[in-house]
Amino acid sequence: MADSVAEITKMAAQTGVGGLYWTAAILGMGIIVGALVLIPLRKKSPQRHLSGFRVSFFIRI
Repeated sequence: MADSVAEITKMAAQTGVGGLYWTAAILGMGIIVGALVLIPLRKKSPQRHLSGFRVSFFIRI
């Protein structure tokens, strides 16, 4: 019985890792496709400029 439990555990681990890989791959592709779909919408929207507002992504110490 211990052998069958070990085999089942091994199979579950292999399936879990493969499932995790495919889930990450599908989510990544979904994000890329979504970004590509939104490009034309972003080009159509009017550009808004915030006067006197500057965003800095780097913090200088």
